[in-house]
Amino acid sequence: MKQFALQSLSIPSEIKSKATCIVTIGDFIIVGDNQGTLYQFDVSVQSNTDYAFLQKKTLKPAACVHSLTNVPYAKLLLVHYGTWLTYVNPYTLARKNVFLMDQVKQLAFDKPLSSPATMFLAITETQLKELYIQKDGILRKHKEFPSGDVIQASYRKGIVCLAGKEMYTLIDLQAETSLPLFPTPMCNPESKLEDFCEPLIAKYHDEFLLIAGSADAAIGMFIDKTGSVTRNTVLFQEYPKTLYVNDGIVFAFGKSKLHIINVHDQEQEQVLDCNISNYPYFCPVKLPVFDPIDVDKLTFVYALVDFPPAYEDAVLAKRAACSYSFFVLLGSSDWLAVHVQSPFLFLQDSILKGEVDSTLKQLRKRAQNPSKYGLSNETIFQQTLYLEQLIALHYWKENLFEDMLKYLKSSKMDPLLLLSLFPRYRVATDTVIVYKGILEQIRSVPPFDECIIEHLKHNELYKEADDATKSQILNLSKENALIMLHRYLSWFRGQKGYGSLSGKNDQEKFKIVEKTLLHLYFDVQFSSDRTDDLKELLRTATDLTDEARRVLESHHEYGLLVYMYKVTHNTEGVLVTLKKIISGECDSTTVPDAVLQLYDELLHTKVSPLFWRYATWFAQRDPSLASDVLVARTKEGNLDADDVVRNFVNEDGPVLILFLKYINNPVYSNLCIQLCLQYVIRCIENDNTISTFFRKLVGSYRCLGLKKPSFEQYIEEKVSQSEALDSIVKIAYLQLVHLLSETKSMEDSKAMQLIECMTKVKSLLPHVSAHLYHLVGDHQQALHEMLQLFDFKTANKYCLDNYQREEKCWEWMLQGLLECNSTPLPERVLLDETEEDVSQLELQEVAEYISHFLARNFIHYDFSMILKHFSGDSPLCLFTEYFKALQRHQAMRAYKSEIRLNLQKGLWRQTRDLLTALTERKEDKDVKIHD
Repeated sequence: MKQFALQSLSIPSEIKSKATCIVTIGDFIIVGDNQGTLYQFDVSVQSNTDYAFLQKKTLKPAACVHSLTNVPYAKLLLVHYGTWLTYVNPYTLARKNVFLMDQVKQLAFDKPLSSPATMFLAITETQLKELYIQKDGILRKHKEFPSGDVIQASYRKGIVCLAGKEMYTLIDLQAETSLPLFPTPMCNPESKLEDFCEPLIAKYHDEFLLIAGSADAAIGMFIDKTGSVTRNTVLFQEYPKTLYVNDGIVFAFGKSKLHIINVHDQEQEQVLDCNISNYPYFCPVKLPVFDPIDVDKLTFVYALVDFPPAYEDAVLAKRAACSYSFFVLLGSSDWLAVHVQSPFLFLQDSILKGEVDSTLKQLRKRAQNPSKYGLSNETIFQQTLYLEQLIALHYWKENLFEDMLKYLKSSKMDPLLLLSLFPRYRVATDTVIVYKGILEQIRSVPPFDECIIEHLKHNELYKEADDATKSQILNLSKENALIMLHRYLSWFRGQKGYGSLSGKNDQEKFKIVEKTLLHLYFDVQFSSDRTDDLKELLRTATDLTDEARRVLESHHEYGLLVYMYKVTHNTEGVLVTLKKIISGECDSTTVPDAVLQLYDELLHTKVSPLFWRYATWFAQRDPSLASDVLVARTKEGNLDADDVVRNFVNEDGPVLILFLKYINNPVYSNLCIQLCLQYVIRCIENDNTISTFFRKLVGSYRCLGLKKPSFEQYIEEKVSQSEALDSIVKIAYLQLVHLLSETKSMEDSKAMQLIECMTKVKSLLPHVSAHLYHLVGDHQQALHEMLQLFDFKTANKYCLDNYQREEKCWEWMLQGLLECNSTPLPERVLLDETEEDVSQLELQEVAEYISHFLARNFIHYDFSMILKHFSGDSPLCLFTEYFKALQRHQAMRAYKSEIRLNLQKGLWRQTRDLLTALTERKEDKDVKIHD
């Protein structure tokens, strides 16, 4: 059974006469005295000594105020003073100019007047009246019953229990019946007033407790509405002056004692000394009471600053320590409040002694039914937080970190306060607001390392272990503590936006929590991968960027650093870090795909000087991917090709070549030719492998028999398959050849400039030279380059395509062929093993080609040209086929002339015969017509 206590309440100085009754309405109380004055006080400030006086009103005529009853639905206060019933406004104390009823001796209530359906009883000199009040304040009579002189009355569901001068009586108002019970206690009229035994009646559910006896002893009997005794007799050591039953407890106030008896077993549970002046008035009202020690423990203070608590914090502490009286005894010089004794200090002592389980059991009981203990929800809440924080600190000393975590969460301990126990992460706590009692405990418990070592000193297993095992146990305990800290800070951070315990939304606190979490990720060896958690922290802790950068760099976590820069939209940070990783300035093991990440970042970076700076660097590092970036962004429309050309035209790298190849814009063809040629020349001059390849490429082609493909077809196959060339050189070379074959015109100065830059490598790129000579109109030199390659097919085609512009093409062609025939054949060169079985060029093959070439193209050569290039060294067989072709041509011309003449003669004869036949038919027709 709960324990009760008495607390003295000072009478407000504004009350000059003896208080007789109190009623609570919201945050204020109204007190009535024996002179008919009503006082209104504000109790919202929760003071245990002073009430804030608001106003007072005196009723006329002056008389003792017997009771004050709130009628909330009508917004009225029912006042019984003297023998009258009247109304006042509960907020202004203004009286309604009406006497509701006269000659009223006593009022009895079944329950609070919460609606018009609630009845109450008025006892007059001659009648019992069952009444109710309408919403408009009109008092209505429901039942009435005649009665004699009534000393005490109790009312419950239409049943009235009366105590007269001689008899206790039960009256059923509905049935209008009366049932005498037993005589009331009587005494000698000449006895002293304090020995007079006034009949007492108390109500408990559907039962009535009736008192009988004398001044020295009394008994109490519980009866029901039929008059039957329902429980065992209650024994009193003295006759009570006041009797009250509530929540299964009988409160009996005697001369100087308050007896507390259990209704269920009728046993006396507690006796309290009750020193109160004169005869007190009993008032069943709930007034706030406080234990000063509780208030001190529950006061919020700053952790490191000895400032007095702020006014609002003092008020909050009083609310946290507040309980409510069951009733108040109103004396002439003081008031006594009867309330449930606060178990707060008892529970605190139990925790400090290690009796946690019993404390938790009591806490759960209090939380389930606060009103049973005379406590508000706010009081229960604050006291529970305090005690749970105390439990958490107890588990800290016991190294039970999992249990500690549970109560850290439920009590929402300030994380900065918890961090004060970890010197490694300790931060300034001068702004931390904490319960004063908790702060005292925090200062008394050892910090992180000392706490663990101190606890292990009493562990038998630890004491008997060797040094290595001791070290392992110590490290494991420290690791568990850090894991607990990490888990709590992570949980607390999840409460962001809900404010701290004091109700102040301190963003700086969450910054410290996030910073500590960041360090903990690297200080604690977690059993599972916590990368996702760390990423979530980096993504959401926007104020952590600078600290995170320092921590991640110190631990070489460049992958996470790049991730942080990305989620915080720090493009420059991403690009700088990836550049360092790719260039080897930073450890690349955490970012194996740094190149692809840089590629992706450049794909989405806003076009700006920053983009061009890193795109240029990336182009030097990986031209292929860099060109892919430029091409993709150009196709998307957020990058202009002219801007790309402008930014890369002076770069030596091949990125612009790749870019121009992919966009395939004819506008840039000449520029692309220039860039490709310059790049290929640079590669040949700087790389012996490449120069050797091209030398073999030209030599091997010259040695091949004349049934070989054109040189451009040959190089397309060989270059594509070559292992000596990297992919970019292949692309540049083939793109150069392709563009030259497609290009119809170029400025002479530009073409000559390109020819000049080829001086050192001209022999390795004869086909390129031939194209460039063609573009400047030097057909003779163009043919020379082709014929030097023994690429007769291409040279023949060149003549066919260009002889109309340059008539001497055929002559230069013949001249070149004769030179090829008169010079020694080139030495055999093999480009690769596939050419070992390929037929090689022979002089006879060249001679045969010349002979057939002249025979095919005899129409372009006359005798004078043949004789011009014929020399004594030239074998006559070269021209044999030419003369035959020429003779056949002449014969064919003669033959065709004779056939043409014969055809003309035949046509003339046919025409003549046709005209003769037509004339004869006409003459025959004319003769018939005449007849």
